[in-house]
Amino acid sequence: EHMARFHGMDLAVLNAGIGERGDFLDPNNTTEALEKTLDVDLRAVITGVRYAAQAMITAGNGGRIISIASAAGIFPLTVGPYYAAAKAGVVHFTRSLVPRLAPEGIQLATICPQYVDTPLVQNMLKNTPEVAKAMMGPLFGQPLLKPQQVVDLLINTTHKPLPQKGRKVPFREAYAGAGCVFLLLQNASAVDPFAANTSHKALQGARTANAGSLSSKQQQQQQQGLGQGGGLRQPAKSNKLAA
Repeated sequence: EHMARFHGMDLAVLNAGIGERGDFLDPNNTTEALEKTLDVDLRAVITGVRYAAQAMITAGNGGRIISIASAAGIFPLTVGPYYAAAKAGVVHFTRSLVPRLAPEGIQLATICPQYVDTPLVQNMLKNTPEVAKAMMGPLFGQPLLKPQQVVDLLINTTHKPLPQKGRKVPFREAYAGAGCVFLLLQNASAVDPFAANTSHKALQGARTANAGSLSSKQQQQQQQGLGQGGGLRQPAKSNKLAA
């Protein structure tokens, strides 16, 4: 219906999320209940990205596909391993697919907020405070992120110029995976957890996987290359949006 009406798609936002269904180690919990988390939090996102990418490639005008994942895709979540696995899957799926979509002029990105003031989090705080305390650790009791702060980061992400159509992503740039995953911390600051740039101090040790095997000069060259970003611009107005 969307494609028939607008004949294209400029932006797709995938914002699927449910909590983990029961305790992973509880013998009375069913596999079917746990699988619902993967169905919604991972498989639905992958399917949505696939359909959006196909529509954009067919139209030939590029576009943007942005998924909302979770900080649980970056940090361990011991009380919700299924949930964490699903969100981490979205993160790594994004990093893996970016080099494929960039030459089509398509921006693919994932936003990973910490704890946001949503019904999911509020219900956890109200109904299972002990679980919330174990999950949130030192963040328990701190102000929750506002949904608008997530939206603001999403909008800012769309200000980046679209990838240059036809430009292949260099192997090292693709391997680093920088520039497509944004971690929204509890203090509302956003960082790239996979950036090789040493100016990122919010996360200690956030480096490329192969940084240890590079010489100091090579690491400096890599950091300079990955740290370069285009200027921000306002996105063109369009009715061709899908959320």
